[in-house]
Amino acid sequence: DPRDEIQRRLAALCMHFGIDHKAALQNVFITGKEFRPVFARMVRGAPTKSERIIRTMEDFITENGIVVWSLDPFVRAHQIQENDNTGIDMVAEVVSGICDRTNSACTISHHTRKGADISGNMDAARGASSLVSAARIADTLSVMQEKEAKAVGIDPKRRRWYVRLDDAKANMRPPSDDARWFERVSVTLPN
Repeated sequence: DPRDEIQRRLAALCMHFGIDHKAALQNVFITGKEFRPVFARMVRGAPTKSERIIRTMEDFITENGIVVWSLDPFVRAHQIQENDNTGIDMVAEVVSGICDRTNSACTISHHTRKGADISGNMDAARGASSLVSAARIADTLSVMQEKEAKAVGIDPKRRRWYVRLDDAKANMRPPSDDARWFERVSVTLPN
């Protein structure tokens, strides 16, 4: 998304939770679609790392003391065929290497297969399985199903306002058997 849209979402989040926007975001760096780090692409039929982009990203992370960064969505961080396990594993290795060399962590947002029962299912990730295999922690985020809405007394027409977060892989934290539920809210910005 464009940078201004991301800034609007962060402002709404701060307003909703009563957080001082300027203080909370003084150490947050936002890049929108104007900066697209393509860490790997196909060159003469072979997946190839984009060394200049990798160095630029590492320099930016180091110079700004960034400890957590995000790729959202993952598909925009490479130009490798999405089902290419070898190529996607290389991209995951690039991300892991950047984290190692900069003493940072990365969160990756990734799409799921269409029509899949994704709640807590790490195999619901779209494309090559090597991405989830490389991840240390994986969660699924899914919209409330009609039967879930009926079970807790929520109007089925409003069920899409509720999302559940489930553990799909927990190599680096204790596993949780319970879904965590969140309600989407609308926030009117003063602009």
